[in-house]
Amino acid sequence: MHRLIEGGRVVAIFALLGIGIYLLSEQEWVLAGIVAAAMLGVLGWILYDGFRPAIAPDYLTRDFGRFGFAGRDGVCVGVRFDVVDETAVMVLHVQNQFLNEAQALVKVAHVSRLTGRPGLEVVDVSYECPPAGVAHIRVPMAIPAKYQGKRLLFAVCISAKYPIGRGARVRFGNGRSTTPARESVLHELASNAKPARVKVDVPAGVLEIPAWTETTAEPVWQLGDPV
Repeated sequence: MHRLIEGGRVVAIFALLGIGIYLLSEQEWVLAGIVAAAMLGVLGWILYDGFRPAIAPDYLTRDFGRFGFAGRDGVCVGVRFDVVDETAVMVLHVQNQFLNEAQALVKVAHVSRLTGRPGLEVVDVSYECPPAGVAHIRVPMAIPAKYQGKRLLFAVCISAKYPIGRGARVRFGNGRSTTPARESVLHELASNAKPARVKVDVPAGVLEIPAWTETTAEPVWQLGDPV
């Protein structure tokens, strides 16, 4: 009986759509055609922009999936953790989507599901991305015991400038669109802004106070390296 009712609703909806299309005037048909063509064009461009082959290797799409990282202003960032000497190290995978050098500012904040405010220290990193370059930025972190071994939500904010212009685009995976990295990421979390949020597994059994505090950057790929 339930299936018959649902089937009747579907038939009724299609019948109403058919009547509406039949009653369209000639001018309305033209307008509807223009709107439909524009929508198909936008959809086609989105699909083309997301799936066309990269000129340089797209490490972030490979390692995090199409929507497992954040992107803005031509710079993309993925987040994961390593453990070194019992210290939790947040690793930022930073990738320049364009051919020229970028000056990037990245802020990453844990988002508490209960309060909406960070429960861990906010990571704040400035980095000069080489032309079309990919790098791992390693940040030692203090992880209280109550957060260890859990999958946590992190907000990722990015700002980037290209001193001599972007140049040609070499990668096309955009990740999740995010908000700019402003002075205070707390403002981003408290406002109506929607920074990209990613889920990250936090290691267990690590020191609550890191054994060292130095942030380091390790180049992964740059122009001239094998593709």
